[in-house]
Amino acid sequence: MVITWNGPLDITPLGYRENPIKKRYTVRGEGPAMVLKDAQATAYCSRFEFHNPQQAGMIEGAPGMAVPRLVTANGEIITCPRMSFTGAGIDAQGRRREALAVLTGRER
Repeated sequence: MVITWNGPLDITPLGYRENPIKKRYTVRGEGPAMVLKDAQATAYCSRFEFHNPQQAGMIEGAPGMAVPRLVTANGEIITCPRMSFTGAGIDAQGRRREALAVLTGRER
């Protein structure tokens, strides 16, 4: 994961582990105008959360801030107050898991 930003950045550890588990982390962010990108989409939001190795996360607008917008690689635009997602992969039991997106609230 690569994180780039403009402006101030506060990093706050949520706890300490004597023997941390490699490649297991949660990243959370909040700001008035964040842009998150990968090969499939660009997300514009006020809050985000991402969990690894689950490859799951969410984007949303903070109270009083803009409703998030997701622009897919083929130009589709999706807006709603909260979008949660899980990536495709293999679950803990070794079964194939399809990617899933859950949109919560009224679209605009």
